[in-house]
Amino acid sequence: MTTPPHHSRRIVLKQSPAEEDVQRFADEIGWRRRVDEPSDMDRRAVHEVAWFADPTLLLRYAEDPVSRHSYVEVWAANQDKADTLAALAAERLDAWGEDELLESTDATDPMTRAVAVIRTGLASPEQFDERFFSRIRSGMSDPDRRVREAAIYATAYTGWPQYVQILQDMERSDPDSALRQDARNLLEVIGTGSE
Repeated sequence: MTTPPHHSRRIVLKQSPAEEDVQRFADEIGWRRRVDEPSDMDRRAVHEVAWFADPTLLLRYAEDPVSRHSYVEVWAANQDKADTLAALAAERLDAWGEDELLESTDATDPMTRAVAVIRTGLASPEQFDERFFSRIRSGMSDPDRRVREAAIYATAYTGWPQYVQILQDMERSDPDSALRQDARNLLEVIGTGSE
């Protein structure tokens, strides 16, 4: 699938899967479905669907297998157009708002908090945002290993360099050996593994 050069942030949907809801939205705005790719874990391909208004404007739906959430994003010839349509999609679809995403990481139940942390990672903007960073960083020192694991994976959605030092700290000192290895693996992927 050839995509235009600019894209919106990922708009994380509250239901997953949510393809039918996004299809209704695309029908309402008169866009035709052009791409329908099934997931293929052997190829590390996620299930994705795209609707085009024209070759310079498309709406993409995907189901993320790691976070187990669905999201949409808009690709366009310019950033303003991508952001404008993404705002419309967020308004019309049952999507997580920024404040709601961030507040959900304060859950008292560890499993609920773990899900919220990885969802916040998926929804993080491409450019560094202290609000999202601080919530995920907090998850990396949580007493519950499930929350720490979710936080490790949440860092992979943006690759912000601000996560490197924290991942290095986890690699050295997390009480769980599997999480130390996960942090090491992620550091190797981003090219900053310890020597």
